[in-house]
Amino acid sequence: MFGFSFDKTMEEVKQELDAGKDIQLIDVRETDEYRDGHIPGADHLALSELEDRAAAVVAKGKPHYLYCRSGQRSRTALKKLRALGYDELYNIGGIVHWPYEQKTGSQK
Repeated sequence: MFGFSFDKTMEEVKQELDAGKDIQLIDVRETDEYRDGHIPGADHLALSELEDRAAAVVAKGKPHYLYCRSGQRSRTALKKLRALGYDELYNIGGIVHWPYEQKTGSQK
């Protein structure tokens, strides 16, 4: 959509979730967007709050799959988290490409 590729397809992510793989999904959209619909189980870390809240949200010792609406903000978040010293970061693109069930509200 924006001329860049993603690290995993949504289908691959869904398969990993269904298989019980220990991954962390991180939605980097704003709070109202997260509440309107997010991937079940996803943690919320708005790009606008990333530097302040990363230590409290980003789990250690597991792969982190970042997404937003289209993939652009998750790409920016990945770069910022990498600069903060986090690794095992993957941009999985945008929720617009997630063809499966979404959860609404502020609960994971």
